[in-house]
Amino acid sequence: MRFPRTLVALVALAPFALAEKPQAEPTPPTVIAAKAEPTPRTPGAKLRLGSTLFRVDSSNRQTTLLPDGKTIVRFAPPDKLEFLSVETGQETKAIKLKEQVQGGYTINLSPTGERLIVTAYNMATVIDPKTGEITAKIGQQGNGGPVGKALETLSDGLMSASGDGKFLSFGTRYPQQEGQVFAYVFDAEKNEIIAEMKVLQQNYITTALTTDGKKLASFGQYYVRNNEENVAPIVQVWDVVAKKELFKVKTSLSRVHAAKFSLDGKTLYTGGEAGPVEAWDAATGKRLRQYITRSNVGFKLFVSADNKRLAAASNDGA
Repeated sequence: MRFPRTLVALVALAPFALAEKPQAEPTPPTVIAAKAEPTPRTPGAKLRLGSTLFRVDSSNRQTTLLPDGKTIVRFAPPDKLEFLSVETGQETKAIKLKEQVQGGYTINLSPTGERLIVTAYNMATVIDPKTGEITAKIGQQGNGGPVGKALETLSDGLMSASGDGKFLSFGTRYPQQEGQVFAYVFDAEKNEIIAEMKVLQQNYITTALTTDGKKLASFGQYYVRNNEENVAPIVQVWDVVAKKELFKVKTSLSRVHAAKFSLDGKTLYTGGEAGPVEAWDAATGKRLRQYITRSNVGFKLFVSADNKRLAAASNDGA
């Protein structure tokens, strides 16, 4: 089941500000269902901070937010990227891709916004969003082999990338290799897996790379058996070059659903189920701060380039 998601601004050091209004007349809305009235408060609520500005009439899996915080990019299969203003919901531009791309899962963004990764069953396509050029293909219609095998159960289509898109990371939905579960790092230039890390969790493994591609965070789902420790709240942080675990962080969540490094790689943010969004020192694993919100905020995280603004998505549309 797919749940609607609502972005909730979590102010770290500065208030969240909307983009400035464009000077030129905006183009008429295409994929937007605008709301004329502010979003009403939930019955019994005393206050609501913020209102729904617009909704994108497509799966949120095919949509992401650029690092400038001003632009939403949407993949319109099979060969188009649409760019929408965060403030107005108007389409500001569209880019036709150089060739058709198979989608179906989701689109993922490198930390700096230099590359988009469109995923489908058994494959992923890396795109330059400025030009529409296809910079890499992996999986079924690309290199196949062990990478295609690893991608067969790509966890919810989620991938992470270094800033330049050279390195990609992903985990798998179900155990592989005789019941073991791994997170992988792929070198798009060498066209090969360069790191394979056996993780603690059993299912739905998700990863996050630093901008330089040198550190990886991994997390996932875990079913406790007998008196085992529940490792669903734990995030492992890895040295990609050395292929070794640096440390673990045990969050205050019942299960981690999202992790995100700041652009400079110094801070790791975590969010998920039944707990707060938290910030961690990415060098030591020390917890820096908690952002107290209602439960289940943090299923997806966005961090501004200056590390002053943090946005989190909930799973219930409230």
